[in-house]
Amino acid sequence: MSECDCFKGTCGDRNYQPAGAVNQLDGFHVYQTKARADTQSKGHILILPDGFGLAIHNIILADKFATYGYDVSILDYYQGKALPDIFLEYTPGTDLDNSDRFTEEEKSIIRGVDLERWARENNPEMVHKQVVPFVEKLKESLGPTNKLYLVGHCFGGVQAFELANKVELSTAIVILHPAPYKLHGVNAFRVPLFIGLAESDQFAPNAPQDISQAFATTSVYYKIAIYGGTKHGFASRADLNDELARKAYDSSIRDTMDWINHFSD
Repeated sequence: MSECDCFKGTCGDRNYQPAGAVNQLDGFHVYQTKARADTQSKGHILILPDGFGLAIHNIILADKFATYGYDVSILDYYQGKALPDIFLEYTPGTDLDNSDRFTEEEKSIIRGVDLERWARENNPEMVHKQVVPFVEKLKESLGPTNKLYLVGHCFGGVQAFELANKVELSTAIVILHPAPYKLHGVNAFRVPLFIGLAESDQFAPNAPQDISQAFATTSVYYKIAIYGGTKHGFASRADLNDELARKAYDSSIRDTMDWINHFSD
């Protein structure tokens, strides 16, 4: 598990200043950021994040989405126990003790990561039992005329798939490089879906074929895109110093917002 791309990537800019803040909402830590002050919000986007929760790379995404005229939240369903983002830059099995890449504090954090235990404690089915009531309360708080959109990356993509049959909760869903997901109940999906996949994904190598086949018989409105030259994590934790990685990252943001904007009227 530790060697797959699900746990690799580039940390967000440590000097980044978030536009929003982390607040307590229904027992969860939630990052909240608002649409620009000179813009009336077109709706609310809830980000269901990867295994790194409220890490800076996810906060940057939320702030970028907000510039399109939406209020945005990130739900920390890990209850403050998401994976530390410094783990993204460590290759398991390499000599951590003698590495000059990390500070002693970072080394200590990396040593404390037990992926197998973390995965057991954050079983997707268990997490989903918490996600559903949160989304229901959020939707209720927004009122009948304010639309809710879901964006799920990796682990969050699985949570988003599980909500795709609940048309009363969200208007449209975007799923990017989802974790492996058993595509049961696809014919019950009712919420329009955009699914963005990496060209090469060790975590879910058969995703393009499996998802295409599963959706072939469904009546839900959907779109599948494969981002050339990419690996798992391209839409959230790309190396932005790499020209091709940046292009895929920027493209995924535009595609996300194009899909949401399409259903905002």
